[in-house]
Amino acid sequence: MDGLFFYWLSWIAVIILLFFTSKSWRFRFPLLIHLFVLMVVARYQINASELSINLSVIYIFIAVFIHIRRLRFMQLAGFVVSVFTASMAYCCFQLYSILDPVWLLFDKSWLLAISLNYLSLLLFSAKSIRVVGLMAGMALGDIMTAILLSKVSMPYSAGSFSWLDDAALSLGLATAGIMLGYASRLLQAQTIQMQKERPGYE
Repeated sequence: MDGLFFYWLSWIAVIILLFFTSKSWRFRFPLLIHLFVLMVVARYQINASELSINLSVIYIFIAVFIHIRRLRFMQLAGFVVSVFTASMAYCCFQLYSILDPVWLLFDKSWLLAISLNYLSLLLFSAKSIRVVGLMAGMALGDIMTAILLSKVSMPYSAGSFSWLDDAALSLGLATAGIMLGYASRLLQAQTIQMQKERPGYE
């Protein structure tokens, strides 16, 4: 069932943010608000001629604009170029999977999530911008896919529940990668501290 994975992962994230993160963490409240709003607006769509766009995609763009509003001009320009690159990659992947699915050797959602996360590592250096850029690239790429398919009278809804499932999987992998990196640095720091506390350490 489309959307089930999105809601399942969203509620897991809400529980973690509510009960397992510090109340002083500055991203805690904004992330909770974003998650609740996305879960509410995901049911609604805007139809314009042959184009159908889910409200969740529009809200993601609003959240991205708020997040990047304080970037310097060169940082903003680099972010925009990187997002367009990621969106083109997403759009090409989706078109190939729809028009010629024979080349897909693995599950489409996992292959898309792994590919986009690897691409985001190359395009975005900062971890916070990387996650935001990944979501913006997927949202813009899905709109581009819907526009192109509407030109050939193929029904496609941008930001559908299927897209939300793919976005949740990609975001989950990105978050897991960030957490593994943090755990690795913490373990390395503890190992160095233990070595310094050994007798005879110089």
